[in-house]
Amino acid sequence: MRRSTPRSSPSTMSTSGGPTMWGTASSGAYLADLSRRLAAATRTRDEALEDITCLRNSAFPVDAFLRAVSTARAVVRNLARAVHAPAQPHQPQPEPRELPQPRLPRRLRAGHRRRGQITL
Repeated sequence: MRRSTPRSSPSTMSTSGGPTMWGTASSGAYLADLSRRLAAATRTRDEALEDITCLRNSAFPVDAFLRAVSTARAVVRNLARAVHAPAQPHQPQPEPRELPQPRLPRRLRAGHRRRGQITL
């Protein structure tokens, strides 16, 4: 793992040329905050790895659980749509006057109409 140092940009440099964030007293608090965040993220990662290991070694039906979660999400999504639908104005769909016609080239349809064989 390669460790990189923070690059200084013009916004972090003061007019005298020294760094403003890394050389002041507040940088200690900033670094302490970053250390706390890193420790918390590491703990969260380790707990997740332990949970995954326990699930893999247990007899818990993970596939059935994941299907149930997927179904529950779909139900919630459909319910949200149903609740949201009355709030939107209803736009009626135009009634089709004829049955949908197959998408044939115009020349082919015109040729069949002239011969009287097929009316599309």
